[in-house]
Amino acid sequence: MARKIVKELAKFSTVGIINTIIDLAILNILSFAFNISSGYEIIALNVIALTCAIINSYFMNKKWTFKKRDSTFYKEFTLFLLISTISGIINTAIVFYGTTFFNTFGVGEIVWLNLMKISASIVSALFNFLGYKLIVFRKSNDTL
Repeated sequence: MARKIVKELAKFSTVGIINTIIDLAILNILSFAFNISSGYEIIALNVIALTCAIINSYFMNKKWTFKKRDSTFYKEFTLFLLISTISGIINTAIVFYGTTFFNTFGVGEIVWLNLMKISASIVSALFNFLGYKLIVFRKSNDTL
């Protein structure tokens, strides 16, 4: 059982790295295009970038990480969206508060934005793994 969880965690981490690249790339493109790196406007940019990564996450985690094939799409996707929305709120709060109120280290705004985004991604990834494993893609014999 422990070996299975380690394998799933490794796959989840790989998917997470891919999603983080998608998320960071889109956030940086939008940040550059609109010249926004903090404040309330960063919330909208983060939500757009995060949504693209979440859509990719659903399909990769369902088919590859957790290999879930025996449930109805609507129920599973609804649960996925619930977990992802909570995670997205956590992620966006960290990015917003970190970029708007806590850039005290004297690094450039874009560098700080990326550091906050990476920090937010790590926190939300832990929440996502547990939520996806125990709620969304749960199999009848799954345990931690």
